[in-house]
Amino acid sequence: MSFFTFLKNSLSDERQILRQSEADQLQLPAEMLERLDTENAVVNVRRLVPFSALIFLIEILNQAVIFTADISPAAHGAYLAAGASMLALMVTAAALAYRFLTAPVVERRRCKSLYRAFWWLFSINMLVFVALEIITRRLTNNYFYLLILTAAFPLLSRKEAFWLFGLDAAVAIHVAVVFGFTAQQLLQLPLIAVFALILSRVLYNAHRSNDITLARLEVSNQKLAALARTDPLTGLLNRRGVQETLDETLSQNGGGLGVVFLMVDIDLFKSYNDRFGHNQGDVCLQKVADTLRRCVRGPADLAARIGGEEFLVVLIDCPAMEVLPAAQRLRQKVLDLGLEAATDAVNRCVTVSVGTASARAPIDFTTLYNQADKALYQAKNAGRNCVVLGSRIDCGTK
Repeated sequence: MSFFTFLKNSLSDERQILRQSEADQLQLPAEMLERLDTENAVVNVRRLVPFSALIFLIEILNQAVIFTADISPAAHGAYLAAGASMLALMVTAAALAYRFLTAPVVERRRCKSLYRAFWWLFSINMLVFVALEIITRRLTNNYFYLLILTAAFPLLSRKEAFWLFGLDAAVAIHVAVVFGFTAQQLLQLPLIAVFALILSRVLYNAHRSNDITLARLEVSNQKLAALARTDPLTGLLNRRGVQETLDETLSQNGGGLGVVFLMVDIDLFKSYNDRFGHNQGDVCLQKVADTLRRCVRGPADLAARIGGEEFLVVLIDCPAMEVLPAAQRLRQKVLDLGLEAATDAVNRCVTVSVGTASARAPIDFTTLYNQADKALYQAKNAGRNCVVLGSRIDCGTK
């Protein structure tokens, strides 16, 4: 395989990786992509600190070597000025990186501006050294160092990398041509630039692909966690989900909140399934679930399907005088759906029975659940399509 065939295949592979990464990004929420972009900017800025310290030490040694070199005083002055500029850049970059990363809120825009400005200024400083090396000693060592450092350290996008490497190659080749490098020497400059550009893309794509893969795994885990807490038929919380969500809500708001459980059961649902079939039974469950979801008062209240035709509505900080109206409103909303009942033993339309129980946080979920379930049982025995509040039976308007 020739070098150019190898080069073509390598670039093709990297394009494929990039396309796959871009396709994977479309499956991620916008807020997660924004977070990844922020993390990428933070990584770039964090890497500036050790890099700046290393370059600072190298430049001190470099100036010591140049001071003893047999070159003209003018060249010594030029090296010294370039070295002072490089040292100032390293100190400034490290100081700004520390300031940005220790701020109460890390701003993505400031981080991106810092590392972009740093790499442009670093490249320009290094290009001065490249020109000095070519002019005074006909060497291109600094050019190779510049390209490899630029490829290995910053996680630059394709556009950013193209312009940086393009600037490096254009300046170095121009200076080399002016000072009469041989064709063999000149050929090395664009080849090393292409190599560095490929290395930059490989590192960036590997990092980005890894980030996207981890983000997709996080999204998948979130979906699995949601499925574990959600009833797949109705989209309501299941028993585990309502219990965990209620615990989280109460822990965030402290003790003393009033908690009301409304146990809701579809009357004669087995007869409904027997007459209309299980598919229509699922439709009935979904419509009742949608009604319960619409009846909750706000984001703190919860609606859940506990199992079969049984549901639970949790009211948070609901005044005692509003519990019965809330339960009756829920019962009436289901009746207003106008779903044909399997039998008119209770009503010609599908109805629900409701049992309630109340307590002050902290609560024992199982105890309050059993109290509400007991009240529901009383509502069933009282003829269904009614609400039991404590020991009080309220049939409302049937």
